[in-house]
Order: sequence, then structure tokens, then C-alpha cells
Amino acid sequence: MHEQEQHAMSPPHVSFSATIAHWMAIFG
Repeated sequence: MHEQEQHAMSPPHVSFSATIAHWMAIFG
């Protein structure tokens, strides 16, 4: 998770989109 967090920190808007998609997938 730490590695992914660091990667997400690199791209801001990419991390945002990835985070939304991740949460959407988790919440269904």
C-alpha cells in the first residue's frame, strides 16, 4: 500500500481518478 501511495503522490489528478475508481470498486 505504501508503494501505491507514493505512486499516487507523484501524479495528483491521476491519484484522484484512481482513488475514486478504487473507492467505487470497493463500495460497489
